[in-house]
Amino acid sequence: APILLRMDAAPRELRVASPWLGIAHAWALAYTGQMERARATLTQADRQLDGLPDDERDRAAGHIAAVRAYTVWVHGSQQSAVDLAESAAHLLPEDEIAVRALNLTTLGNSLNQYKADPCSIEVLEKAVELARQAGQSHVFMLAASALAYAYFGLGRLHKAYAVCMESIEAAEAYQLRNSQPFPSAASIYSELSSIFGEWGEIERSIQAARKGLALSELWGQADTIMICLLRLANALSLTHDFEGARKVIQRARKTAQKVSPWFV
Repeated sequence: APILLRMDAAPRELRVASPWLGIAHAWALAYTGQMERARATLTQADRQLDGLPDDERDRAAGHIAAVRAYTVWVHGSQQSAVDLAESAAHLLPEDEIAVRALNLTTLGNSLNQYKADPCSIEVLEKAVELARQAGQSHVFMLAASALAYAYFGLGRLHKAYAVCMESIEAAEAYQLRNSQPFPSAASIYSELSSIFGEWGEIERSIQAARKGLALSELWGQADTIMICLLRLANALSLTHDFEGARKVIQRARKTAQKVSPWFV
């Protein structure tokens, strides 16, 4: 990501001296799948918090807990992710709308990590509501896809489909306004692929998975790429294209090995 390249190019002394620059750097590292670097950057930022005023210290600590929650969720440590996300929710002030939405998305995903949890619905509906308020479309797409996944896991496919279609309408409106694709809609297409597969609409499932994967590659967010690869493998297997599915899984495994044991 261009912003990550710019941060990497900044002098190390500057990143070390500024907790906020360190936190921003950690967010960028985590979302591109560089978890070890993200964790090291957060540890360094943590050491700088004592020099901040009390209210700003809590705000920064909330950001740090939110990034850590995301990194441990990606690592597969469900309870740690839940605990850190709940801690971040207490620390983040009301005006940190976008980060609160991202953090609640992590919390909802963590609750659903190993089996569907009905408690995740309320958390993720709140995440979507905050994401709408924040007006940051990529945050909305992440929250909405997590909510669609939660509905899907509980067998509420029509609710999941409605969330996906609302999000796709927003993504298509963005594309019309800006004459360019909206990469963070990738996760929505991956969920749509699962829904079509469950309904037996195999060609539509493959199309949605391919579109999601193409968008995820433009975006570069590690866990979205992983999910899109897995959805495509599932869709291909439904057509008995086992060789195609195997190639996609091999690619997913290579990506997973760079990010976390849980992905593997």
